[in-house]
Amino acid sequence: MRPSGKMNTKHSPKIIKHRVQGFTLIEIMVVLVIAGILLVSAIILTPGGGQSSLERELQRLTTLLGVARDRAMLEANPYGVVIWSEGYAFYRLSGDWRWIEVLNDSLLKQREWPESQWPDLFLDGLKVTLATKKPATKPQLYLFADGNTSSFILHLREGVDQKRVLHFDASGEGEILAAEE
Repeated sequence: MRPSGKMNTKHSPKIIKHRVQGFTLIEIMVVLVIAGILLVSAIILTPGGGQSSLERELQRLTTLLGVARDRAMLEANPYGVVIWSEGYAFYRLSGDWRWIEVLNDSLLKQREWPESQWPDLFLDGLKVTLATKKPATKPQLYLFADGNTSSFILHLREGVDQKRVLHFDASGEGEILAAEE
């Protein structure tokens, strides 16, 4: 037993009253959440979410080519694409072996390049001369029922020094690259 009135200091913990300097975990987490919200807001409010208009346009074309390729496989019927200097359109092969433009389709409808952009198309390493108006001709690019596609390179330019390249291989895989002059 302990004698009354005396405290055994040998075994009692010492209470130290001083504040450790620094931030608490909660304070750091609140700052990170606020920074994240600001970053996401900036990305959303920036046109294109950080992508250039060239990248957005080539990404749209890549997606639409994938849709057309999938439809070609599902329908066991080839699709094609006609590209001209002002836009592009999707076609499908009819039962009587004629190429017919895809109409009344919200995805594969005719599209126009934005005013300040223009394409250069390369097939088998050779530059294709593109018509200035939509040509009434067979497609330059083909999306076959077995999933294979025409291999091509499309340069999309904007202004004097901006260019992006879409490289599409025969397996139907597209890749958007920064241009190398």
